[in-house]
Amino acid sequence: MIIAIVAALVAAGSMVLLVGYVSAQRPAAASPQVTSTATSSVAVASADLNAGDRLSAANVALESYPTAALPSGASATYFTDVSKLFTPPQYAAVRLPKGTIIVSTLLIAEPVPAAAQPPIDIPKAGDVAISIPFSESTGAGGYVQPEDHIDILVDDASGNVHYAFQDVRVIKVGGKAEQGGVSANLLLIELPREQAAALAYAEDKSFAIRYAIRPHDEFGAGPLPSSAPVTAPNWSGFLNG
Repeated sequence: MIIAIVAALVAAGSMVLLVGYVSAQRPAAASPQVTSTATSSVAVASADLNAGDRLSAANVALESYPTAALPSGASATYFTDVSKLFTPPQYAAVRLPKGTIIVSTLLIAEPVPAAAQPPIDIPKAGDVAISIPFSESTGAGGYVQPEDHIDILVDDASGNVHYAFQDVRVIKVGGKAEQGGVSANLLLIELPREQAAALAYAEDKSFAIRYAIRPHDEFGAGPLPSSAPVTAPNWSGFLNG
């Protein structure tokens, strides 16, 4: 029995030695090759830029890119110093989405000129265009639209209400910066020169001014009947009951 146990131990020891020998003979596993990619910090659009937008610290930043992937050639110079994009001023020549690498061919030295404003059409000789304040509470609930005709009611200093200006053409709703917006705070209207001055006087005196929209079939009809001033003595006479 003892002899058998000793034989087993010897056999096991031999196996361990054999495994150790085989492992020692295996070639060592190759270490993974670590390659470093050269990068450069270049200026990119850090926000969406529209054509004509001026470059600034708010929309340009440096980001790292693989140097091999950067644009090349004299006509595609990129920038590693953002200050060169701010002084002298530089402007986007085209729309630049966020993340776009900024290269020289995408820039212009002058802002894109705004489209020329077409002249205001004033067909009647002697008329002028004048702006007046506008709000929902005084301007027919805000439903006035370009080319509507309105009647302008003015409360004078004595508290009398007049149809002071009738059949007034609305040229535009909102100022130049408000065109295409959802709200406006002024109307551009057409009036004879002296009436424009009278309206300006009423505004300067802080008289209350309201606007009533005419039905389309009364555009161009001029002053209408039932337009007498409403005063303290007669106002109740216009009531229905």
